[in-house]
Amino acid sequence: MAKSRIEAIEKAACVKIEMACLEAQTQVVSHGLTSEAARAFFEAMPNVEVLMPPVEFKAIETMLHARNAEERARQEYRYHSLGADDC
Repeated sequence: MAKSRIEAIEKAACVKIEMACLEAQTQVVSHGLTSEAARAFFEAMPNVEVLMPPVEFKAIETMLHARNAEERARQEYRYHSLGADDC
C-alpha cells in the first residue's frame, strides 16, 4: 500500500514539473527571449524542492506501522469471531 502511495506522490510531482516546464516554454517564447524578461522569469520559477518535496520516510514508516497494526487487529477479530475453538 505504501508503495502505491509513494508512486502516486511521485506521479503528481512529475505532473507538476511537466506543467511548470510547459509554462516555462510558453513564457520564454512569449517574451521573445529578451534577457531582462528571461532573467525575471527564471528568478520567479519555483525550484525542484518546491515542485517535488522530499519523501518523508518517517511519515511513511508510521503509516506502515499503523496499517500493519490495523491488519493484525482485523485478523485477530476474524479469528475470534469465527470461533477458533470450533476449528
